[in-house]
Amino acid sequence: MDDLDTFEGWLKYQQLDLQGQPEETVASVRIAFESAMARRAAARSAVAFNQACPAGECRYAVAIEDGADLRLALIIIAITA
Repeated sequence: MDDLDTFEGWLKYQQLDLQGQPEETVASVRIAFESAMARRAAARSAVAFNQACPAGECRYAVAIEDGADLRLALIIIAITA
């Protein structure tokens, strides 16, 4: 398990110290954490390259370099007979 998978680890990574903060603030930050984890899980399950190709299938990806980021723009799945 990654340290970022826990609320406490995520807080440390974000350099947030919620000691002494009102409970509403802590709850708001926890909602942000849970939302980020849900988006992360959805993004991981949506990527076609997470699993091996079945026989007769080829996968190609087109990515766009955006500064320091590399963004997936298109996935092509070709079925060969």
